[in-house]
Amino acid sequence: MRNKTHVQQDKNETDMDVIRINHLSEVDPALWNSVVPKDRIICSYEHLRAVEESGINDCDYRYLMIYIKGKLIAHTCFYYISFDLDIFNSGKSKIIFDFIKTKIYPDFLRIKTIECGSPTALGNTITITHGINRETVVKLIIKEMEYFAREKKVKILIMRDFFDEELFFFDRLKRLGFKRLNLLPDPEIINNWETFDHYLNDMRSKYRYRLNNYIKIFNTSSVRVEVRDHFSDIAERLTELWHQSYEHAKEYKREILTPSYFRNMDHYLNGRSKVILFIYEEQIIGFGFVLLDDETLRSVFMGMDQKYNRISRLYFNILIETIKFGIKNKKKQIEWGITSTRSKLDMGADLLPLYAYMKHLSPFLNKIIPNLFMLFSPPPKRESKHVFNMRYFERIFANLTIKYLYNGKVLEAIVKNISESGVYIQTKSILKKNSIITIEFSSPDKKESFIAMAKIVWIKKVKKNRHAGCEYIAMNKKTEEKIRNIIKELKAREIIK
Repeated sequence: MRNKTHVQQDKNETDMDVIRINHLSEVDPALWNSVVPKDRIICSYEHLRAVEESGINDCDYRYLMIYIKGKLIAHTCFYYISFDLDIFNSGKSKIIFDFIKTKIYPDFLRIKTIECGSPTALGNTITITHGINRETVVKLIIKEMEYFAREKKVKILIMRDFFDEELFFFDRLKRLGFKRLNLLPDPEIINNWETFDHYLNDMRSKYRYRLNNYIKIFNTSSVRVEVRDHFSDIAERLTELWHQSYEHAKEYKREILTPSYFRNMDHYLNGRSKVILFIYEEQIIGFGFVLLDDETLRSVFMGMDQKYNRISRLYFNILIETIKFGIKNKKKQIEWGITSTRSKLDMGADLLPLYAYMKHLSPFLNKIIPNLFMLFSPPPKRESKHVFNMRYFERIFANLTIKYLYNGKVLEAIVKNISESGVYIQTKSILKKNSIITIEFSSPDKKESFIAMAKIVWIKKVKKNRHAGCEYIAMNKKTEEKIRNIIKELKAREIIK
């Protein structure tokens, strides 16, 4: 490990001690977990330790622990990995590139990077305690990544897996030479139901009919479902089924799972990882692998024997059983993984755009390599379908100033009225119908701010301003409650007047 003590925090000039660890076995688990926030299982000691010991690809991990006056205030994980630059390419050029890789030059478009994140889960792995200057910490992380890059003879840095609301802060990485990249979107369902029957009944008829048909076919197939807390003994079978699904995947291929991945997840997470098994004639023919976070059910991987898919609609029923499991366990969100988005949209998921930031350490190549990656990357998506029945709410006059993120730019608007289902805004910027915006709300007393996502459902031009009606999407219960609190405060002010 390496100790560093000469970096100062920008505002209060407090020295930060930075320790880089080669293996997580060198760290006290309780100390590491003491700063991990709620619902961030991927940043936990147990998850990171399980991934490190699983032999994923050619990954070589490092961990940072940052202290002020002996107190741990931040940590993260980054790692070396190599992969194909056209990882998201699904066009005709992919056929040509695959031929070149197979027949002529195996390392064609192969790049080596240092990534800050997790190779097997969605979300960034940067943990910073409240009240600490985040920009100073992030700059420190980048310096340590550069140090590791020189050690590994690597020229590319990647900070990965940021959602819309995180761009308000992390877009400042652009000032440090990074370019923002589009990744495949993350399908997520917000759980508003007490039971799976409530979920089905809340669907519009055509979507409910389709799901009931999948369930009916499955129920006549003699396949049974079993949820297991421990699964080390079937790790080889899980890996085999995962490989079958991996070979059929068209959208994304990178991480290669091993039996030790499942064994380590079972061992270290101790009941917070589970497999939903699908068994036919005493043989496992499919599975869904999930992590039980504090508020989120994270569906990380799945696998199945392809020959059983048609006769039992196995793929769709793995998704259905995942929804059942999330609702039963009272999780606020169900996160579904970045592939097969069309099917997940039909089940009520919203597509949350994911982003990364890339930088080549050569100023010249930094103008080329990130743009080449973007050439093969998916366009930013924030998509939803009208799967569930609409709910209607009272609109309240607001006149609140907000900031919102639209097409990667932070803009300002006035909220003219607000309800529990959406907002009516006025802005000077040009907006497009069906676009998605990320709104940063502040309470009327300015004591609290939070993020909400909304879809623009109508627009009109009034003199020099644009007016737009926006409908919330991907709302969790916490955000719904904060919206209701704003409405209560505004109604109270109207009563006083």
